[in-house]
Amino acid sequence: PKRATLMAVGRYAAHIAAAIVVSVSVLLILFNPEATLSAPRANLGAAASIRFGSQVLGSFARVRLNAARAVAWAPYNRHRRRNRGEAGVAGADSSNSGHEASGESGGISTGHRLEAMVAKSKSDRLTHLEMQAKEALRFAFETFDNPVFPCALIAGDMVILDLLDQLGYLKSGGVKVMFVDTLYLFDETIVFMKETEERYRFKAHWFHAQGYESKSNVESHYGRDFWKNDTELYDILCKVEPFQRGLRTLEADTMITGRRRDHGFNRAFLDIYEQAAPIPKINALAYWTFEDVWDYINAEKIAYHPLHDKGYPSIGDAKDTIPVPREKWFEYAGERAGRFTGLQNQFGSQKTECGIHIVNGKVQRMQDATGARNEEEGNNMKQRNDTLISIDVL
Repeated sequence: PKRATLMAVGRYAAHIAAAIVVSVSVLLILFNPEATLSAPRANLGAAASIRFGSQVLGSFARVRLNAARAVAWAPYNRHRRRNRGEAGVAGADSSNSGHEASGESGGISTGHRLEAMVAKSKSDRLTHLEMQAKEALRFAFETFDNPVFPCALIAGDMVILDLLDQLGYLKSGGVKVMFVDTLYLFDETIVFMKETEERYRFKAHWFHAQGYESKSNVESHYGRDFWKNDTELYDILCKVEPFQRGLRTLEADTMITGRRRDHGFNRAFLDIYEQAAPIPKINALAYWTFEDVWDYINAEKIAYHPLHDKGYPSIGDAKDTIPVPREKWFEYAGERAGRFTGLQNQFGSQKTECGIHIVNGKVQRMQDATGARNEEEGNNMKQRNDTLISIDVL
């Protein structure tokens, strides 16, 4: 209040002073015009005084006008300042907490968005891969008379089985499923194969080493550790021979496999269609990754080999397959990291593939190993010197 009073007194004093200056200047001009006209400087001074007084009066008038406006707008301004002040205080708090919330709620929101984006990307990818694989399987069914799928019940094979079932090829027999029992498989594998036949309502074609019904039969002839001391002989006897015999028996003219590029360098350049001799291969999952395989298994709730839950990324023979830490499963070639443990190839390198290419001189060894009983069988095998069938699908 005191400040307002002083400001009002000052404004009125200025008003009075301006009025006095203007009045004196006007009186000088009226009562002594000659002196004023003959003295330009005096005239200019009077004019300046008048102008100054007018400016002061004008300023005072403007002050009065502004004061009136301020009085009129005062209630609104007080309300606005109060709201702004409260918002300012709250805003400061909310600003700080807002930054914190931004770190939390904003971060959570961003996190949810990222999760949704990744989930959609995976879903879109799986949709594309599924369509691609089905197209490859349809091609095999529609193009060839006797497509055969050698199934080892590993994760990728279970995906192919499910896709074949979706297409109706299992129940109709349009694609035959071949299963090679090496006689060294896990007991769980044999049980799971029978369960899989029941689940999908089909009957696989089982093959094993010719002339031997069990592991003990084989070892009684070749020795207990022959599979370690002579890996080539073991592959020929327990894998290659029954595998080729199965393809011949089923009159296969194309072979469906679950091989993928991420299995390792030996398969790094696989394509879906592979013109191999003597029959082509349809690598239906060539462009999938192991992560894709498991994403699909989980999404479609496909039954998988029980040993996966015990740490086995891939399942082969019980004698040389070991568990692998889960974090290594999805590295490049990680799926097969636990396979062929302690085994070496003929020339001392680490064994990484399951099969052998049988050509020329090796055919004779295959004939000797399988004990061809007659000349006709021997001739049949010799006629296949140009045959190159790899069983690295297992």
